[in-house]
Amino acid sequence: MKRKYYLADTLDALDHTVAVLHNELDIKDNNIHVISKNSRGLKEHHLHPANFILKSDIIRGAEQGIVYGLTLGIMFFVVAACQAPFWDITLPVRQMILLTILTSPIILGFFSGAFIGVLNHNFRITPFDHELDIGHHLLLVDTENSQDISKSLADCPITDVGETNTVIFPFDESTSSFQQVA
Repeated sequence: MKRKYYLADTLDALDHTVAVLHNELDIKDNNIHVISKNSRGLKEHHLHPANFILKSDIIRGAEQGIVYGLTLGIMFFVVAACQAPFWDITLPVRQMILLTILTSPIILGFFSGAFIGVLNHNFRITPFDHELDIGHHLLLVDTENSQDISKSLADCPITDVGETNTVIFPFDESTSSFQQVA
């Protein structure tokens, strides 16, 4: 699935654009998200604001934490298995110790990565921070067929600023995953 990004100057322009998406393309509300500093205006225009997960980098941070935690967990596991300070303990207890040594860094990495992700803006939204600060509004549309959306929204008073994939990989950078549309 692709995510299309559009910038609009006014909420009325977004209102018109969302009406086109609903009426002509039958796109549901849960595939349309708006990021704006004007939350009161979004409520007045009945526009679907982007949720916390779309605005923050929590998914990417958690994925990075899992990768780092898995690496540390494997290293600790190999060291513990080779050093074997507990080989005289019964087999089930030994297995539980090794399992704990392997999984604890993964879980800790997940939570610490997610916490760091909560503190950061979504890396795909960051290029639009200046536009949002000066009062523009960002429309995110999730769709299977981005060409149909581009054709239908050609007459709308919004600017197509690009598209990305909705899948988030842990070490993606905004410059490598964001494709500007001419």
